[in-house]
Amino acid sequence: MKQVRSFIAVELPEEMSKRIYSIVSEASKAGGNIKWVEERNLHLTLKFLGNVPEEAIPTVSATIESVASSFEPFEFNVVGVGGFPNLTKPRVIWVGVSNTQHLLQLQRQIEEAMESLGFQREEKEFHPHITIGRVKSPHGISKVIEVLRKHEGEQLGKVEVKQITLMRSDLSPSGPTYTPISRHTLSRRQGHD
Repeated sequence: MKQVRSFIAVELPEEMSKRIYSIVSEASKAGGNIKWVEERNLHLTLKFLGNVPEEAIPTVSATIESVASSFEPFEFNVVGVGGFPNLTKPRVIWVGVSNTQHLLQLQRQIEEAMESLGFQREEKEFHPHITIGRVKSPHGISKVIEVLRKHEGEQLGKVEVKQITLMRSDLSPSGPTYTPISRHTLSRRQGHD
C-alpha cells in the first residue's frame, strides 16, 4: 500500500515569501549549522498528517473541502522572528503571525475533521508560525541570533488566505520537495450562515 507523506498548509504569496527569504539570506551569511527552508518551500502548516495511504487521499481532500467551504477568506499579519523553545537557544527558527483569530478557528476545524478520519490529534497547542530554519547544532549560532534579533518586531505585511492546500512532501538528501495534491477555496460568502 503506497503511502503519501502529507500536510495541510496555507501557501504564501510570492511577494511575502521573498520578504521572509531576505531575512533567511541575511541570517545564513552569519554562519551557524542551520538547515534553512528554501524560498519556494515557505508555508504555514495547519496540520501535519504524516504518511497517508494513497487510497485515503480523496477522502482527506473531500473533508478539507467541506471545512474550507465553511470559511470566508481572511487575513493575518506576518510579524517578527522567534524560535522554539526561544530565540536564545532555538531548535526551530520561525517568522511569527498575528491577527490569528480566523486562522485559529480554521486550524481547530481542520484538526477536528482530521481526527474524525482517524488522524491523531495534535497534543501541543497550535502556535501559528512559518518555519524558516532548523538548528542542527548550536555551534556558531550566536552571530545568527544577532542578525535575527534585528527583525524581532518587524512588520512584514499581510497575507490574505483564500485557499488551503493539501501538500505532498517528498524527502531527499538535498531537502524536501512539496507538491500540491489539492487546493481548497475558502468559499463561504459573506453574510451567509
